[in-house]
Amino acid sequence: MPTVDELADELNAFMDTLGGTYPDKPVFYVTQDVYDRYLKGNENRFPKHYLWLRSIAREPKQQDCGRWSIWQFADNGTLDGIRGPVDLNALCPSETGFSRLFGRGPED
Repeated sequence: MPTVDELADELNAFMDTLGGTYPDKPVFYVTQDVYDRYLKGNENRFPKHYLWLRSIAREPKQQDCGRWSIWQFADNGTLDGIRGPVDLNALCPSETGFSRLFGRGPED
């Protein structure tokens, strides 16, 4: 398991390499454990990023969404037309469309 410094160094080097090709902020899709172990309190050591948090122990509260952009709160949802379980996610802020959150809205 890498240290915070090792992970931060690798991710920063990776984003520096992609910088010219992919200038947007990356999306870090992490579990609550990874967030607690590496990112929490260390956000400034990592590239600027959106946080897609996977924590299915409870549903997110929109008023608490300042630290995450997307929250996967279930992996056993149901949707008409889809056979089997589906992931359920909440978007922060809920009134903004997914594409607008990541800077790809109609006005961009």
